[in-house]
Amino acid sequence: RALILKGRQQGVSTYIGARYYQKTSRHKGQNTFIITHLSDATSNLYGMTQRYHDNVDKRMQTPTKSSSKTGMVFEGLDSNYRVATAGSAEVGRSYTITNFHGSEYAFYPDPEKIKLGALQAVPNLPNTEIIFESTANGMNNDFYKMCMKALSNEGEFILVFIPWYIQAEYRTK
Repeated sequence: RALILKGRQQGVSTYIGARYYQKTSRHKGQNTFIITHLSDATSNLYGMTQRYHDNVDKRMQTPTKSSSKTGMVFEGLDSNYRVATAGSAEVGRSYTITNFHGSEYAFYPDPEKIKLGALQAVPNLPNTEIIFESTANGMNNDFYKMCMKALSNEGEFILVFIPWYIQAEYRTK
């Protein structure tokens, strides 16, 4: 269980998407669910996943049983990869999820309800993951509160901080 506080465009969502694609396309019974803050971001993250799938070496590619604009089901694995937008507090509530990614969580319209539904969908078992990541969005939101708890070693989440200044493109003389 991890919270990732980061600068913009640092590759965190790309990494998580690739990690979850690998887990879902290679292992049985994996249910990956990714929620983003905006529909454009949902399309972008799923587009990256589709590129992973289209460009993986064909000898290692697991065929899809079905595919749509928001997900794919892998043939013979009973595993699926889905994306959604945080427009409804009920999103993700009806699934059993093994890999959850809440992208730009600090910008969700109703974050606490979405988190409640999503966290209830991920069993507290080995080999399940929950990752919320976001850029900062002030101090009056659930992501900030979750980060402060993790910083104090309270709760189930660890805090990973990736500062903007570690990337050369964010520096100037």
